[in-house]
Amino acid sequence: MQHDGVTVLESGDLDVDGAAGTQGYVRSAAGFAITVVANDANTNNLADDDGTTFLELDDNYELFSGSAATATVGEMSLDESATATIVAASNATTAAADINADTQIDELTVTVHVPTPAGILSATVDGVTVALDANGDAEFTFDATDLDDFDIASTAGRVAIILNADTTTPASVANQQISVSVSVSTPAASDLTIADSLANDVDALLREGSNTATFEWVGDSAASTNNVFRAVGLGATLPTIRVTLSNSNTAGMDGEYVVTPSNALSEGELVLTAADIEAAVGSAFGRADVVFNFEAPNVVVRRFMVTGGVIGDMGDDNG
Repeated sequence: MQHDGVTVLESGDLDVDGAAGTQGYVRSAAGFAITVVANDANTNNLADDDGTTFLELDDNYELFSGSAATATVGEMSLDESATATIVAASNATTAAADINADTQIDELTVTVHVPTPAGILSATVDGVTVALDANGDAEFTFDATDLDDFDIASTAGRVAIILNADTTTPASVANQQISVSVSVSTPAASDLTIADSLANDVDALLREGSNTATFEWVGDSAASTNNVFRAVGLGATLPTIRVTLSNSNTAGMDGEYVVTPSNALSEGELVLTAADIEAAVGSAFGRADVVFNFEAPNVVVRRFMVTGGVIGDMGDDNG
């Protein structure tokens, strides 16, 4: 409906000078899907070894599988939809325009997170290497001119997410789940709608050797019930043994520690106690969930509980 030179729209009044004849319109649709996947295209965690990147046993867990200093733990891409377009029509002379990175995206921020960064120096994404900070994060910022590298339609494959071991000051790398988060910023004039962020697990780092299952609610030497762990299948030489604490009811105790057993290795058998764990931690830890790692293959560990001189086998709890 038009009156007094003003066209009345459902959303309000729009002034018309009479000569323009036809008013334009703009319709927008999102044009990119961001994908982050594990190296084997399946997300996984420490309970699922499929596609997991393993650390090399022969190098004291300081390098990756095959003694490599680098490991690809995931891949990411921007998938541009051919059907998602910005359509702008002003009279009959303005053609539809595809959404493109230069006009619709300012920056793509990628953060690679390594929960326990010891032994991992940096991460590399799209040929750019960034050192891990104290929190285990490497943050990458890519502007619109870089984004063609991430477009799976214009490249041979997805962009690799790579971890780089610290070969200058080597350190043992912990069992851990690596994750990647992505956020996108758009120009003020953009109508593109993008989720605030995307986070995904990629490959986990899981050591070779022998990793036990989780022994839950293990008490330190002050506990009324003593925890005793019997490891069998060891050779003639005591390997490096590590213990990882989680869910501790004492603040600051969660982490990984090297264990020096108080008992001697005898005919391939070793007995570890809660006191050995406490000595490795350096203080009382209350109670915590415990996982052992032995730098040796085929080691089996069972937990026994000792209360008032009576020994109880924990059965299915054993690793």
